[in-house]
Amino acid sequence: MKSGSFLPSQQLLADQFSTSSRPIREALKLLEAKGLVTISQGRRAQIKSNSLSQYVESIFNNDYQ
Repeated sequence: MKSGSFLPSQQLLADQFSTSSRPIREALKLLEAKGLVTISQGRRAQIKSNSLSQYVESIFNNDYQ
């Protein structure tokens, strides 16, 4: 997905992955903490970056500091 695009709703993701919305919320919070998505109240999560290098850097910075 491209930067700036929106992820499906939490309910749609929960249905797609046959789970409740709680694990979806937790996953989105982790992605937001890594700077990969932006979550605004009442809106779907928006992709901030889809850069693999940024993701790898976020893992490295969190795990090795």
